Amino acid sequence: ALAATGSTRPVRRAQAQVVPVARSSVAREARGGDTDTRVCIPLEELRNTDVDKVGGKSASLGEMISQLSEVGVPVPGGFSTTSHAYKEFLDKGGINDFINEKLADE
Repeated sequence: ALAATGSTRPVRRAQAQVVPVARSSVAREARGGDTDTRVCIPLEELRNTDVDKVGGKSASLGEMISQLSEVGVPVPGGFSTTSHAYKEFLDKGGINDFINEKLADE
């Protein structure tokens, strides 16, 4: 790729790497169920049943990859951040507390 500054010198870009996620990223909930605690999930692993983990668009893309790639329709891969990661971000960043304070009845 050439730099946007008009230079004719090639610009080196970092290659994205897929980082494998250990399958042990599951926490036990108090009621005996398992919760997926990964922050990112490859789209190839997602199905329509994963809407609660990643939302409808990502789950649908995962379903498309699983169904359409087998018959030769190209569907781009990728990953989705999880609802667990979003909730952790809100909690650890103090954003939940801030929102709750602003919404509290005085």
